[in-house]
Amino acid sequence: MNQQTIASTNPRVRREMPSNDNPMNRKKPDPALLRLLRGVILIVSGAIALVGLLLLILPMFRVKEIKVEGNSYYTSQQIIEASGLKVGQEVLALDTETGIDSIYENCKYVKSARILRTPFSVRIEVTEFDNVMYTEFNGKYYSLSRDFRVLQESADAAAFADFLSVELPEIAALAVGAELRFSNPDADLSYINELIDVLEKNGTLASVTSLDVSQKYSVSYVMDNTCRVEFGKVGDTAVKLSLIGEILSRKGGIGETLAVIDVSDPQKPTYRPLGSTEVLLGN
Repeated sequence: MNQQTIASTNPRVRREMPSNDNPMNRKKPDPALLRLLRGVILIVSGAIALVGLLLLILPMFRVKEIKVEGNSYYTSQQIIEASGLKVGQEVLALDTETGIDSIYENCKYVKSARILRTPFSVRIEVTEFDNVMYTEFNGKYYSLSRDFRVLQESADAAAFADFLSVELPEIAALAVGAELRFSNPDADLSYINELIDVLEKNGTLASVTSLDVSQKYSVSYVMDNTCRVEFGKVGDTAVKLSLIGEILSRKGGIGETLAVIDVSDPQKPTYRPLGSTEVLLGN
């Protein structure tokens, strides 16, 4: 009998043979791996618990108040309605980007806007175009920003009664939402904004109802629909504005009498009543 036969028939020999199924011979798990798995389980469990908690708490953060800052042309209610935001909405569920786009779409005189959230309120901050003006072109009226971008169109000038009426250099074409194109694309139009800035700084712009800047060296404007000022070239502005102030002071200010003040030549300023056949700028 060979050794293989003895091993298969002798129980004692079988018990002493090594076996792969013996637990003592199995490889023990890596303690570091076990710690990692426990950590992952704890993190996942915590995340699930946090999400559940947020689902319970977040609906409590609802908009109780909407404030608007920086508006003057539009009322706060107009801005809020344009944004689409409403009291009672969940704060963190607000689509602020859509709200801002909606403000731009519905409030053409808003230059920039942003929406800020707190747990229970929303603040809408807007910046409007300053010194908006309007002009006539081919029988229609168009409001313009200071950089000559067309904001709105109307068949009635009364729609822009709150803005400064301007006569501009010859216009070639315009379209709402785009900068208007002048017949002379190389013309230097910086004098227009320069004059507006000077009048605003002097405190005169608020009384200016119409402005003729169609000719660079022959600028004029009308104050309170009563007095036309022949300003001439936009230069020596401090001297010219001082002369205008002195003349009006001597005449008792702007009254009901239609008049013309000419300071185009600062050395020879004049004042005279408006002629019977003359019209004020913009009439």
